[in-house]
Formats: sequence, C-alpha cells, structure tokens
Amino acid sequence: MFLNITTTQAFNYLPLIIFPAILATLKMLFLSLILGLIIGFFIGVFLVLFSPDGLMPKKLSIIRLMVWSILSALFRSLF
Repeated sequence: MFLNITTTQAFNYLPLIIFPAILATLKMLFLSLILGLIIGFFIGVFLVLFSPDGLMPKKLSIIRLMVWSILSALFRSLF
C-alpha cells in the first residue's frame, strides 16, 4: 500500500545524480552572480562617467577610488 522509503531505489540516485546536479546548479548560480556583478558595475561606472550632464572633478576621484577598492577586493578574494 504505502511506499517504504528505506527499500526504494531513489536513495541510489542521490549521491550519483542528484547531489552533483545540485552542486553544479549552485556553482552556475554563484558564477553568474559574480559575473553579473562585475559586468553591471562596469556598465554603471561607464554610464556615470559618460553621462550628458558631465561630472564634477571631486565626483570623478570618488568613482576612481570606489572602482579601485572594489576591484582590489575582488582580486584578493579570487586569488
């Protein structure tokens, strides 16, 4: 009548198929998140730099400092 979970064959597929598929999905999610953050950050910086209103010199130095600090933190975390 009822399915006995200890005698089913589903547990044979957990370490072989399901766990590696979940890990691969999480890896793809994490890598696409990092890649999207990097690409989005650079697109945002370029949009601010080349805006039609222009930039004040003080604002430009703040953006350079922000870009440098984020890039150095990313490279330190990668290597």
